[in-house]
Amino acid sequence: MANGVVYVTDGNAMSALSEADGSSVWSWTPADGQAPLGRSIVTDNLLLTSTGSHVYGINLATGTTAWSLPVAGNLALSDGVLYVATNSGSITAVAVPEPGLGGAIVVAAVGLSIRRRKANS
Repeated sequence: MANGVVYVTDGNAMSALSEADGSSVWSWTPADGQAPLGRSIVTDNLLLTSTGSHVYGINLATGTTAWSLPVAGNLALSDGVLYVATNSGSITAVAVPEPGLGGAIVVAAVGLSIRRRKANS
């Protein structure tokens, strides 16, 4: 919940509901068709959530996908960096952009190798 809006998983979708009266603000369904898993994170401008195959940044104002990454796992956020811990034991670090600055930039550490790629917008 943030700024008078409650964010809930509703089957294979995420819904934003008005805290005041429960009315729907928006509903979002992942492009991969999989249900959101685990805990989601709300920032000033994004809802961050993971399915079984992707992490999504959802625009809070519009309920549309701002960006997505082909990685999935448990989410944690610290100082503008989203950490995704996968079931295989790797951690992907995602620099979450400020509003209006485009897609996320990823630095993925896998073993001793480091890969850098831009997220899908």
